[in-house]
Amino acid sequence: MKPIAKIKGHKAKPIDMVAWSANSQILASGAPDSTVRLWDREGKSIKKIDVPDYGELCVAWAPDGTLASAGNKVIRLWDSDGNALREFDAKTNAMTILAWSPDSKMIASDTIEKETNLWKPDGTHIKTLEGHTAHVSGIAWSPDNTLLITVSSDAKMHLWEPTGTLIKVIKQHYESETSVAWAPDSKSFAVGTWLKKHIRIYDRDGNSDQVIEGHKDKVSSVVWSSDGKMIISGSTDKTAMIWNPDGTLIEKLDINKAVTSVALSPDNQLLAVSSWDDKILLYDLKELE
Repeated sequence: MKPIAKIKGHKAKPIDMVAWSANSQILASGAPDSTVRLWDREGKSIKKIDVPDYGELCVAWAPDGTLASAGNKVIRLWDSDGNALREFDAKTNAMTILAWSPDSKMIASDTIEKETNLWKPDGTHIKTLEGHTAHVSGIAWSPDNTLLITVSSDAKMHLWEPTGTLIKVIKQHYESETSVAWAPDSKSFAVGTWLKKHIRIYDRDGNSDQVIEGHKDKVSSVVWSSDGKMIISGSTDKTAMIWNPDGTLIEKLDINKAVTSVALSPDNQLLAVSSWDDKILLYDLKELE
């Protein structure tokens, strides 16, 4: 399958992250060129948002249509048209993950201090989640808003209540985790790994008896489709792979650069892939039918 568009506009690489709006109409991207960019479903530019001082390393859409971006100690919020709403000090020099709760009432962000911070959208700090012994590399809220999971290169996964109370620590020796995505029914989640180069599926109690193998290097990003029928992974092996949740490979996409982020539109029709390049590749998944 070939991309339907090669989206170019950022002036620096890598493009660190791409994210679709909840209505599947707008793709946001962040890169080290001190801009956030908004694109339509055909890959055409909607808006370039200039941000001061530093590249925006992460972008995330809230279900209510608010866009969050982060870079250089600051979390910034924008409306769906790219107009600035507010910004606040995020208490850390570098952030690579922002995750909105399903009710749009909280934002979780990572820190270089091995912690996760919870925020209200007005910038109020709710709580710092501590316990990991290495950088937090993935954060995801369960779709039913009952659990928050953080994964880390310390080979541990922490399950939290939305209040920030730790429920369980899941340990996987020698499986440094890189990314995490929940199934839409909130009954299981997929975790990408670094050293093992695979995806492991867990139930919400932390039990796992399924591994999806195929990548030749670090799994850098993983998403689960909103209809539950696909898991999509990106890797530093310069590929993105589309899987059936039972581990059957549906499609392998050659990206030609190490993948930094994969983003599937909530309507499950469009896949955006960012990499160590200044372009975003856009795929029409209806071609799989």
